[in-house]
Amino acid sequence: IYVGDINNEQDIEQQITTIEEEVESAITNIDLLNSL
Repeated sequence: IYVGDINNEQDIEQQITTIEEEVESAITNIDLLNSL
């Protein structure tokens, strides 16, 4: 395993976490719009 690969995996995990948070936020916004 190269050090670069380890760093890359951590970057990918961080990006996945960010995407999950954005998706949750988007779902919340959709729910708010649907409740209008």
